[in-house]
Amino acid sequence: MKHHASRIAGPALRRKAERGGKRQPTAAAILARAAALGTAPRPCYPDRMPEPTPHHRRLHVLAGSWRGDETLYPSPWAPEQQTAIGTFEIRVAVDGLFLLSDYEESQGGAVVFRGHGVYGWDPTLERYTMYWVDSMGRPNQALGIWDADRLVFTGEQGSTRYIYTIVDADHFSFRIEIARDDASWSPLMDGSFVRVP
Repeated sequence: MKHHASRIAGPALRRKAERGGKRQPTAAAILARAAALGTAPRPCYPDRMPEPTPHHRRLHVLAGSWRGDETLYPSPWAPEQQTAIGTFEIRVAVDGLFLLSDYEESQGGAVVFRGHGVYGWDPTLERYTMYWVDSMGRPNQALGIWDADRLVFTGEQGSTRYIYTIVDADHFSFRIEIARDDASWSPLMDGSFVRVP
């Protein structure tokens, strides 16, 4: 038994001897020493996080719960005009820098379409941004500007426009348009939304 124990302890004793019998510093001690020398690792984020600008805060008008009547115009997905009920749940997120949106479209009392959007402001591009995923299974990105009371996003390929028109604090309209071959725009959907208490 004693011989077995010495075999286990042997490598540990050899490693200690190879280190000169000195106790190795811990990670905390190394970091403390580096801090004292002014060479401590810096965090990977800036010293001061960005704060919402007037551009960001202008988006906040859309925050809230919304319900509206929609008209769906003939399209490759639905050859006949239809009506639906749409709801938006939109909240301010990430310290006021973004809006998160959850959307549902219902027909006959059943949800037939869902979407999720993230809206923000890109100070480099000087454009509003929209990232959108929905039941179609394909992600969409768009850049936008304010045109008076209209927030107009244009899709990546320039073939789709998403237009939010602020009527007042409790009403907005939403339109999706698609580009035609003659460079004109044709409505795909219109909705009039009312804030829900």
